[in-house]
Amino acid sequence: YLLKFIFFLHLLGGSEIMLLVAMAIDRLIAICKPLHYKNIMSHRICIRLALLSWTTGFVHSVSQISLF
Repeated sequence: YLLKFIFFLHLLGGSEIMLLVAMAIDRLIAICKPLHYKNIMSHRICIRLALLSWTTGFVHSVSQISLF
């Protein structure tokens, strides 16, 4: 049970951190290039950033569990 708990803790924690990074990138583009925002941050890019955050969280959790 402990390994499952650690896995999900790292999965959610790593995903949250990467989602915050994606939100920071979104705000950076909105502030630095406001006229190009719609072209740079399309709906497809937003979905890719969200999927990247979950993928990174999963890879982080698997790497932490493999150390046990």
